[in-house]
Amino acid sequence: MFGKAHRHRPRGKRLGNRLRLGVPAGLVLPYRTHRCRIVDVSANGARIRVEKPIQTDRTAMLHFHELRAYGTVVWCRAGECGLAFDPPLAQEDIEGFLWIVQNPDAYARFCGTSGGRDWSIGLGG
Repeated sequence: MFGKAHRHRPRGKRLGNRLRLGVPAGLVLPYRTHRCRIVDVSANGARIRVEKPIQTDRTAMLHFHELRAYGTVVWCRAGECGLAFDPPLAQEDIEGFLWIVQNPDAYARFCGTSGGRDWSIGLGG
């Protein structure tokens, strides 16, 4: 279910290492909110899985628990989209994602018992 730290070879404009997650989140666009799944994330962006195609060059907010990451949809194909964050995620946010990767059982318990699942998919406050 949850991923691991994964080092990709640099391709295109990608900067930094990405963490593979596979966790539910919400993607807020100016005209609609989508449920999505964060496939992987770095300080500069994320790859998310979506049910419906999303137009590129759209301003977006990735909503995951208490995190609100603002950016732009830079590509969308085959049920996945790429987000570029502006500004990049803070180190503490990356450390939070790393904790999820390193502690999948504790994270699953958190989501199952604390309302964390609702937060993670954008339904909580």
